[in-house]
Amino acid sequence: DDRQGHGTHISGTAAGAADAPASHAAEQAEASKQNGMAPGAQIYFSDIMQNADPNCNFPDRVCNRVDKVSPPLDLYEKLFVPAYDAGARIHLDSWGCEPTGNDRA
Repeated sequence: DDRQGHGTHISGTAAGAADAPASHAAEQAEASKQNGMAPGAQIYFSDIMQNADPNCNFPDRVCNRVDKVSPPLDLYEKLFVPAYDAGARIHLDSWGCEPTGNDRA
């Protein structure tokens, strides 16, 4: 995950399952409105960010960031096949990047 929580956000949108104790039926029904598209689905995660400095994985540490999305040249063999072999049947490619030039809000 990056420091903005992009991976966590996307995972929750795809497979998040809100929860409340079974003894609280009304709260359970309300919480379920916040479920992802496939609540409780399993996630196979592939990281394509270039952050060689492990300190970049901790929000309270200083690190040397690269912040470049670097998908493999052979997407099929290096990205899709390993996910499929692990049981994934849906591949969500949310490869964000920083806007450039006049694209900034």
